[in-house]
Amino acid sequence: MRAELLAEAEEVLRDYGPETFDDLASLAGPECIAAVALVEVTGVWQASYPSLEAFYAAHEGRHPDIRLYSAVRDQILNEDVRESAGGTIARRLQATAVHRSRAA
Repeated sequence: MRAELLAEAEEVLRDYGPETFDDLASLAGPECIAAVALVEVTGVWQASYPSLEAFYAAHEGRHPDIRLYSAVRDQILNEDVRESAGGTIARRLQATAVHRSRAA
């Protein structure tokens, strides 16, 4: 079961890339974020990788900000829609990267 879930998540990551995350009509960004969340939360990475970091490393060529996907997901889930700055997934990833680099 874990191997099948991991394979499905990896298929999404192969099929969609961040170059489409600015397209509001595309589900690529949300699907990639959901796929990574599935891998992180359920631990299905253990079916093929020695660590979550190894999973990230395997996919960072196509998804350089893969480690930020869960932070963007958390922002979306926890924001008050009335006060949301909104933005595309690409813009949210960029803002999260900038915020984290300043905090480091």
